[in-house]
Amino acid sequence: MWDLKIVRYLSGALTAMTISGCTLLLGLSDKQCSSNAECVDAHLGDMCLDHVCEFTGYDNDGGAGRCSSDRDCSGTSSPRCLKDTCVTEAVYSQWTCPAQGAATTATVKYSFKVVDFLTREPPANVVVSACRQLDVACSQPAAKFTDTGKTGMVVLNLPAGFEGYFEVLSERAPALLYVTKPVVKDTQNREVPVLSTENIELLVNSAGFAFDSGAGLALLEMIDCSLRPAGGVQFKSSRSGADQFYLKDGLPSKDAKLTEFNSETPDGGFVNLAPGLVVFSAYLGENGIPLGSFNAYIRTQAITYIDLSF
Repeated sequence: MWDLKIVRYLSGALTAMTISGCTLLLGLSDKQCSSNAECVDAHLGDMCLDHVCEFTGYDNDGGAGRCSSDRDCSGTSSPRCLKDTCVTEAVYSQWTCPAQGAATTATVKYSFKVVDFLTREPPANVVVSACRQLDVACSQPAAKFTDTGKTGMVVLNLPAGFEGYFEVLSERAPALLYVTKPVVKDTQNREVPVLSTENIELLVNSAGFAFDSGAGLALLEMIDCSLRPAGGVQFKSSRSGADQFYLKDGLPSKDAKLTEFNSETPDGGFVNLAPGLVVFSAYLGENGIPLGSFNAYIRTQAITYIDLSF
């Protein structure tokens, strides 16, 4: 798994806001391109739309079409059929992943490190529960870990094939880390940053939104078949009324439409999400090819981390 490097950038932004008392309001006024060729040459996308490079997965001559098999796409520059749409060979390989193998042991180890969002030090009183997907209150955890060593390093022994999320409790606001595929082998995941309620408010404000203390926050990455976070992806939420952002140059922007190309932080998210079950969906390009969707339960004043991998 890849670390959500958002924290490295936003921690600096939040520190600056804490010192200065100001709020960052970000926009995307810079024009990136004047032609499709410029985007392709710079590896920033395949289409120049409104002077901004975006990724569509379609050939630059507009020849992509609907399909039911590769046969329908033959003879074009987009010869493969991905979810009813003709795409290039490279796009097909990026998003058509081999099937995940079955577990070879009865239990697996799952580990990650809990750190404070700003200081990067382990917070006090860390308790982590492995919660099954449908156990929204985590009343019957599959495993539990208490950080008696105060290192922030969490190691859980899980039943092989575990599906669900990890509830991270500490002296900070709760964090939830969802896995979108069954855990079938020993895995060391990212650092999981936890924030105070005050810093959650600053994070929301940094994207140019007002803070709703009765709502939650979700941060998403789309992971491709190479296990890397991908640019050119659009996220959608089934819950109306939430505010959406993507990271641009490492900072949240409410004007961006897709995850960023050639970035260490191709992330997006939603703030002011009403608590309850939410379906998050990912698309290749703006309103483009559907990559998949995932259900997560949002809690009040909690951060929910989701690596979308289908």
